[in-house]
Amino acid sequence: MGTLGTSVKSQIERVINQSRLSDNITITPVTRSGGSYGGYNPSESDGTATTVKAIPTNSFSDPRVNFQPFGDLGETEVALLVKESVTVDSNDMVTWESEDYDITEIQKVMFNGVVIAKALKISLRK
Repeated sequence: MGTLGTSVKSQIERVINQSRLSDNITITPVTRSGGSYGGYNPSESDGTATTVKAIPTNSFSDPRVNFQPFGDLGETEVALLVKESVTVDSNDMVTWESEDYDITEIQKVMFNGVVIAKALKISLRK
């Protein structure tokens, strides 16, 4: 683990903790089952939700920071940055600004061999 990477991770976590930049999001684990009758009538059951801080990646307005882990996003998609320590799975549901989203992609953000954060690509639930 690189010392510089660890230092940058600490700084990123401080930024995520700043209330003027971050929003609270709720992550709810979702268990999906195939349903009966050969896969018809699938069902979902929600687990215990946790609330964490996240930053929409468009909050990085500094021209020196170019952070677009997923490229261009669709109309109902958002990219959020969370701490590396947040436990998240692609089956989880995210509630942000009173809207429910599915996690469509999770990327580890690396710096100098250290995972400094996780980037979540979320899409509005249908």
